[in-house]
Amino acid sequence: MKKDNPVQRHIAGASCIPSTLPLTHITTLHGFRAIAAGDALVPSKCRFFNEDLLYLFYGRPSYRASQTAASKLLWNAPVGFILAPEAIGKIHRVLPFDSGAFKSGRYGRVFAPESHWADFELDTELLSAQKYVAKFFESNEQYLVGRSEVSQDVGNFDFEIQGLEYLARLNGLQDAFQPASVDERASAIEIQLKDSLPLATSILAIIVPEDILGESRFLTALDKWRVGAEKVIPYTSVLGHGSEAWVAKFFDVVLNLYREKGYI
Repeated sequence: MKKDNPVQRHIAGASCIPSTLPLTHITTLHGFRAIAAGDALVPSKCRFFNEDLLYLFYGRPSYRASQTAASKLLWNAPVGFILAPEAIGKIHRVLPFDSGAFKSGRYGRVFAPESHWADFELDTELLSAQKYVAKFFESNEQYLVGRSEVSQDVGNFDFEIQGLEYLARLNGLQDAFQPASVDERASAIEIQLKDSLPLATSILAIIVPEDILGESRFLTALDKWRVGAEKVIPYTSVLGHGSEAWVAKFFDVVLNLYREKGYI
């Protein structure tokens, strides 16, 4: 249980709580090469929290490579891990936005500069994510597509809730011509783990460029992680596409998967 804060109090009485969504972890093919050599997703040093952390998103397959220019080579193609919620071990931290963007000041027009991330921290259990979805989006599908029409019953001094309501109503990339734009990660629930996540017991699906389907390194990793062919979702990689094109492709694939599995 995290310390009491305005956001946790606000979602405490949420009703009509939707089912638990899977977790997602998106990396580049370059990052996947290192993952394929091991048995787990492993935490790495986070410069914002100065801790070793493994970052997941609740439900949404949000992806942006640090290399923002459209890549002409395959190393920047994304690989998506869709992870079973029941396989997630102890959760270290849950936040209702991309913490890196918050700490970098990307939400400066939404929250006061004096705002602290701990004022938004949720309980370290997936139920808190479910309650947040219920309160701010009403349903899993509305949350996944970032289409909130919910009005929060708050006062003029409830700055944290006002800001989160504003972010929940954004749909996709905002202020594209500004140096610090906000995208769908601004209302995606972030899950942080301190421990490694074994892949053999957690993969619901893996989304990969079709170029690597016959690669021995890829096939060896699937065998090691006990991932059957039915869990592999290939996509056609069109080199030169920017990150927004990849995000749209991944959302389409994942929403179809969630519908098939009954999550939405």
